[in-house]
Amino acid sequence: MKTEYPRTAQAGETLDLTEEVRRAAEGARGAAQAKGISIVAAPPGDEPNLISGDAHHLSRAFGNLLENALRHTPPKGSIVVRCWPEGDRVIVIVRDTGSGFAPEDLPRIFEPLYRGESSRSRDTGGAGLGLAIARRIFRAHGGDLTAANRTEGGAELRGWIPSSRV
Repeated sequence: MKTEYPRTAQAGETLDLTEEVRRAAEGARGAAQAKGISIVAAPPGDEPNLISGDAHHLSRAFGNLLENALRHTPPKGSIVVRCWPEGDRVIVIVRDTGSGFAPEDLPRIFEPLYRGESSRSRDTGGAGLGLAIARRIFRAHGGDLTAANRTEGGAELRGWIPSSRV
């Protein structure tokens, strides 16, 4: 598994980030249905949310975020994926109805190979690379990725990438 990504994205293609997010959600829909989880994706907007980026790497980042949400969302839970413009950025969120992050784990979840809860093994808790890779991809695109627990329960990963007005 490749864990290193360039510090900055190559001069990428112009992408509609909302469409990229929707594709990733559709790609995760089968796994979600098998687990009894609903995925609600951003509806198409009137205007595209354009960025300059690498579709392959962004697909990987969104896939990692959704895999993490699926791993920690119980059956009958839900995952919400949204994308919208805010100033000179495009914001992306992935919210789940799982248990959220343990407060002691939250500062470390983007560290490569870190897995919260010492009882989790690689078989049940992943390799500890998905969120680190996702953050590195967001940063390579000039943005960032953060994580928080929602007051109503569950986790929220919020990322942003500079918009590209064509």
